[in-house]
Amino acid sequence: MKQIVRILISLMIAATFIFAYYDNKLEAPEKISNTINDFELETTTIPTAQEDSLLTIEVLINGPNDSTLTFQFRNSESLQNENTLLRRYARTPLTRPDSTGQTFLTRLQSPQKGAATYYYFEILDPVGRYKAGLKMPDGKPFKILGIGNVPGWIKYSQVALLFIGMFSIALAIMLASECKNNYARTGESVKWFIASLVCLIPGIYLFETLSRMHLLGESWQGVPFDASLSDNLFQILIIFMFLLIFGSKELMAKPEQKAGVISKSWYRKFAIAALIISFSAFVLLGKIEVSATIIEVLSYSILSSLFLAYAVLFSKARSS
Repeated sequence: MKQIVRILISLMIAATFIFAYYDNKLEAPEKISNTINDFELETTTIPTAQEDSLLTIEVLINGPNDSTLTFQFRNSESLQNENTLLRRYARTPLTRPDSTGQTFLTRLQSPQKGAATYYYFEILDPVGRYKAGLKMPDGKPFKILGIGNVPGWIKYSQVALLFIGMFSIALAIMLASECKNNYARTGESVKWFIASLVCLIPGIYLFETLSRMHLLGESWQGVPFDASLSDNLFQILIIFMFLLIFGSKELMAKPEQKAGVISKSWYRKFAIAALIISFSAFVLLGKIEVSATIIEVLSYSILSSLFLAYAVLFSKARSS
């Protein structure tokens, strides 16, 4: 009965982690609005778009109904990006399907996969002076990222591997909590950590690379670290579990054998640390936005702390 409870809890943890991971990867559309000079503008962002598709982009404009005003859609062209002077963006008049309505729209060809189109809206007076406009709250233009199709066998293979990997970690952690006076539980726990590595390594390195090649036309740039804290934590998790398994192999032996690098008490602490790293990578830090410098410093600090803790334990084990 106890084993069934462990399995059910591990399945729920794995399902929660995987759902949060894929939910964090998809940037959801959001409503953005702005009020300036008696004009209220509102639009819904389009974070990603399938390549080679025709997009309809709409903006709702409430304000003075003046026929002398110009309502424009401004978008980046080839070699332009969010840092290009916005006045260099292409100009396209917004159309109003209903002459008395408040909805304006334009149609735009989606960017190729891995490429991005930036855009914003503006209203000009009869002599071309700026009256109102709509951009992101930070003043940057909106962004549409072009994406491709990921074959089903890649998506489902990655989901399966990550799910089994997280199930194995959750079960290993639950067994670790019972290993105080039970060497059999310790041995089972280490074996489940090994099983998690067997699944997570191809799930993260191989299938994430294949997925991104189809989705964005690029390989995964997470090695050694990249600008995503979540991706970096996956690297740290893999390294951490290698250290945990290597330092705990003596704990799988008989009770009379001398403990190895990691004692049973430290093994339980390291197992909890694996859960924290996994939770942060899959759930907590999927959408965090901080500077690349902070991400790099934080990633190397966490990794250095793990190596330092392991070095201290290794030194104590060898001197005892």
